[in-house]
Amino acid sequence: MLVVAKGKVCPIDKLAEAAEVHRKSIIQIEAGRVAARISTLHSIAHALDVPLTELVAPVCVRHPE
Repeated sequence: MLVVAKGKVCPIDKLAEAAEVHRKSIIQIEAGRVAARISTLHSIAHALDVPLTELVAPVCVRHPE
């Protein structure tokens, strides 16, 4: 399985290692089965080299003001 952010493709195993987050956690977050802590999302965004706001933008679009 691959994670895509900002046009980048990253294998989940590599992302998990770079973000220091368990592979299973990334899979569950991506599937929407669990709510991630802000620190976890920050680690994932940093590992993908994207701003945190870009990582959560799809959620923000679904919940306008």
